[in-house]
Parts: sequence; C-alpha cells; structure tokens
Amino acid sequence: MELVLRGFHRAFGSFVAAHPEVALTVTATDDEVSLTRREADVALRLNNTPPEHLVGRRLGGVQFDVYASRALVDRVGADAPLGAYPWIAWDERLNAQWLDAWLAEHAPGARVVLRVDTGAAAMHDLIAAGAGVQFLARFEGEADPSLVLPRPRRSFARRDLWILTAPELRHTRACAPSWITWPKSCAPRWSRGRRRTVRRWVGDSEATHWANAPR
Repeated sequence: MELVLRGFHRAFGSFVAAHPEVALTVTATDDEVSLTRREADVALRLNNTPPEHLVGRRLGGVQFDVYASRALVDRVGADAPLGAYPWIAWDERLNAQWLDAWLAEHAPGARVVLRVDTGAAAMHDLIAAGAGVQFLARFEGEADPSLVLPRPRRSFARRDLWILTAPELRHTRACAPSWITWPKSCAPRWSRGRRRTVRRWVGDSEATHWANAPR
C-alpha cells in the first residue's frame, strides 16, 4: 500500500546499507499478494486481526479520519453535518459497500459525487482539490495545511501495521528473516503506537480498500 511505502523510505535505506548483498525489489500495490504462494517474500500490511498461518510482528498502527479541504468546509459551512458534504467513494467493483452503511449511520443524506479506482496519493489530491470528503491516514491529513477535520469530527478506524512473511522463510538465509527482525525504530514515527508483543504467528490481511468494514 503506497501510503505505508512512503513512510518506510528510511527503513529501506538503512536495510540496503546493512545488507548490500541483498537485491531488494519493492512493490506498492492495493492488490493483496499471496505470501503462501511466494508472490512476495515479505509484506507490510494494515490489518487488525490477521489469521495465524504466517510469521511476523506488529510495528504499530495507523489512524484514519474524515478529511476535507478548507475551501470545501468554507463552502459547505463549518457547522454543517457530514451528510451535507459531497463524498468520494471507491469504485463499486472494489467491494467497498460497507461505506454505504457507514454513511447511513454517521452521515445520513450524504451524496456520493465521485467514485474512483485509485491509490492513497490520488485520493489525497482529490480531497485537497475540494472534490469531496473521504478518509485519510491521520499522519497524511495533519501534514497537509490545506486539509481539516470537518465537524462533527469522526475517527473512522485504526489499523495495525504488520510485517509478515511465510513460516518456511523464517530460518532461511533469504532477506525475509532480516526484514522481520529489522529494528522497530526503523518504522516511521507515525506508525508507533500501543506497546504489544512483537512476535507471534500471524496471517494475511484484507485488501486496502477496507473491504471488511471499520472496526
């Protein structure tokens, strides 16, 4: 997922410096790759309840909130409810029907004006351009002065950030074990959260369009 990748540039740099013998290939995608089928050796995933057939550790978490451009808030009204804002939604083919239920509960009357099949960076740009409101990672929203949290402020969801690999790679000489044990301090500062046991058997995560609904 590209929003996670953008936060891990320091980790990639330090890993390459420490392991010059490893040729690292990094892919940022919203398509979920299979670690059991070896489509990747290591994955960074956002998931609160991963199944228990992979090896990994929890690095921290990412909080998501509803964001709007300052210009859009000025146009709609600072005290307007969330249902008064135009909303951006994901393309219906991405299995994100849970958003309709969330809007019905938290933003009744909301109108979806744009549906997209796009990544986090493009979604950020659409929100900043005033096309509508949507969920952004808090670290992205807080870093952009053109964005604000419309009232009433709604925290959407928190996703745990895991680094995962297949169990058969745990004790090999491949790069997977080195990544799994790479210092937690290399994780971006925004991802570090509640302390928790860092090693456990964990599994694959849901797709990044939050197909399994907010928790």
